[in-house]
Amino acid sequence: MIGAFLFILIQLVLIVDFAHAWNEKWIGKYEDTQSKAWIAGKAAFYPCNAMLVWVLLAMTWCLFVCLSRVGVLSKQLGESS
Repeated sequence: MIGAFLFILIQLVLIVDFAHAWNEKWIGKYEDTQSKAWIAGKAAFYPCNAMLVWVLLAMTWCLFVCLSRVGVLSKQLGESS
């Protein structure tokens, strides 16, 4: 259980660091060139990321429901025989 916690914690730190570095890089390029394409690029990725979050949440919920039903049904079938 401790290993799983540490794995998730490390993954969280890595993804936050990646997002922060990516944001700084794109903002730096905007400040160097004053091209609005970098800001538009960042703005274009936001809806994609938001949609991805909702899709992943829906998939997690569906898997939870399906696996819970399988577990309950298999337990009920095992007790009835």
